[in-house]
Amino acid sequence: MGDAGMKNEIDFSTHHRTKHVTGIDGLRTIAVIAVIIYHLVPNQLAGGYLGVPLFLLISGYFISYQFSRRLKYRLPVHLMAFYQRRFKRLYPVLIAMLLMTTAYMTLFARELLHQIRVIVVTNLLWVYNWWEIGHGQSYFDQFGGQSPFTHLWTLGVEAQFYLIFPLLLIALFKVFKRQVIVRRIIMGLAILSAVEMALLYQPDNINRIYYGTDTRAFSLLLGAWLGLAWPLDNLNAHAPRQTQQLLDGVGIVALIVTIISFFVANGQASSTYHGAMFAYSFVGMIWLATILHPAGHMNQWLTNPVFTWFGQRSYGIYVYQLPVMIFYERAIKVGYHPVISAIEEVALILIISELSYQLIERPIARIHWNDWLVVVKNRLRVPPFHWLAWLTTVLTIAVTATAITGLCLPDRAPKPTAVQKKIEHNADKTKDHNQQLAKGKDVKTADVSTIQKQFTLTKREARQARTLEVTAVGDSVMEDAADSI
Repeated sequence: MGDAGMKNEIDFSTHHRTKHVTGIDGLRTIAVIAVIIYHLVPNQLAGGYLGVPLFLLISGYFISYQFSRRLKYRLPVHLMAFYQRRFKRLYPVLIAMLLMTTAYMTLFARELLHQIRVIVVTNLLWVYNWWEIGHGQSYFDQFGGQSPFTHLWTLGVEAQFYLIFPLLLIALFKVFKRQVIVRRIIMGLAILSAVEMALLYQPDNINRIYYGTDTRAFSLLLGAWLGLAWPLDNLNAHAPRQTQQLLDGVGIVALIVTIISFFVANGQASSTYHGAMFAYSFVGMIWLATILHPAGHMNQWLTNPVFTWFGQRSYGIYVYQLPVMIFYERAIKVGYHPVISAIEEVALILIISELSYQLIERPIARIHWNDWLVVVKNRLRVPPFHWLAWLTTVLTIAVTATAITGLCLPDRAPKPTAVQKKIEHNADKTKDHNQQLAKGKDVKTADVSTIQKQFTLTKREARQARTLEVTAVGDSVMEDAADSI
């Protein structure tokens, strides 16, 4: 995601060659496609959310590799320059998404504006994931009126890592000197993060461990460990044939395990948070290692124009996808034509991401911090007959003004949906029912004739059904179906 903009090129000085790993775009493509499919059809790709750890692994690797190389060659470490590059990459797309999404909700979906001011502020401060722990919905809640901002928790986790990890790495190298010790500490921290996830797991609310930076850090730290243990400039393209075959074999196995995980890893299962997600991230780290090594063929297999296109735009695709899906599915009944609707949603996501890449990401990437005032002045001097520049300027002003209007509106809690009302009603009825049973009182139930007519049963079948013991397991789904149980 955020790392999609970090080129897989580390250029320290004129004395150190630049390396480019094209297969990383293929890895990003697989990751972002998995996330999109999960958001579109979560029941068909239950583990698609695991595309996120792949992004985190990439981020951890390149940051660790970049700073460890500078420390190794005793090159100056320009922290402020690093922060400027990272946030120049992250902020424009995020701000554009927040403005466009808020503007759309102001015009067409005002009930979604609930808490919009704090959502915008926490995103701009890169702490949205911590706010979402206590105030947001579960990432896996498909019934409670999904928020178009839920997926932005990952940007907060990455940004906090960008801020903290370089300082940690510099301090560790300064204290311990030897890289082997630093590697052990990084791996130890990754294991501690996974252990913390397991210890803090609560089946009724996984927000703390799913959104928390500390409990999700192991994916980033595994990538960081790989950046120290598997640096690009130490990898030999002319390795023995046995090494090449081993790299390819391990890479293929890791790829297969990753794809299988996309289909079988249940995001609400206890095992996911008791080691399975860490194990998956570890497999992803091994797969990343085989992509990075020039002696293997995995990098070549993941390199093609389609993957390059997706990989370069993966950050924008990730950021824009959920608002597009939510707004589309509010406007159009996707149940009538699910396949056509899914194709249209993906097409919209890709079109918006391409426009963002060409009009926002690429132009801003070429601007130096010192040139911002000059660029703004030039934009204000729009040629009178340059219709595209005028159109862009007018649309930007209109979207910004509409978004500001939405931010200034009084905050009102959204009205509960019909499903939510039914769930709350049935939950109250179930509570009263259980209280009556606890007091030893009889509870009124449907008579046999009613059951017969409703389910077209014989009198004998209806009586027999009333004597059967049934165990129902679930949460909101069970509450929604309580009247029929």
